Amino acid sequence: MKIVSLSLTAILVAAMGVSAQDSGHARVASYATALRVPGTANKVDDSNYLKPEFLNNINVAAVRDFVKRFNDPADTRWYKMKDGSLLVKFELTNHAYRVAYTSRGAWIYSIQTYHEKQMPREVRATVKSTYYDYSITQVEEINHVDGVAIVYIVHLADENSWKTVRLCNGEMDELETLYKK
Repeated sequence: MKIVSLSLTAILVAAMGVSAQDSGHARVASYATALRVPGTANKVDDSNYLKPEFLNNINVAAVRDFVKRFNDPADTRWYKMKDGSLLVKFELTNHAYRVAYTSRGAWIYSIQTYHEKQMPREVRATVKSTYYDYSITQVEEINHVDGVAIVYIVHLADENSWKTVRLCNGEMDELETLYKK
């Protein structure tokens, strides 16, 4: 009797799978197949994408440093990179954070991403004094273990172009300009 019920269950599950495929909704078999682009190789290597990691598998030194720096915010996502280093992503008070650690748990860098309204006044004033016709679309504030000062990457836009500007120690330089068509 158990064999009959198991085979009926298997048939039912298979039938549900077929009807789900025929319902008009596209089903994606894997993340790699969703990234296929016409004219490219058939197999997409998704090994460079971030893979979530359980907190139990994270180096204790990295977790302790993270809690000390950020008071353990909610909804943190830990990722292990190919080289064994760690990346933490989370949001805190309208700022998106990315924090990196070595495989041994030593802090490497922190990147805060936010909008113009959250910028420090002096940074905003420096950028706007040169690029007064541009609107600031996004700011990335970078703290690095080797860095002497905070580096700001400011993304700007106007009706004709997008610009990326770096600001560090009061000095500003333009990194990139892209023109709209």
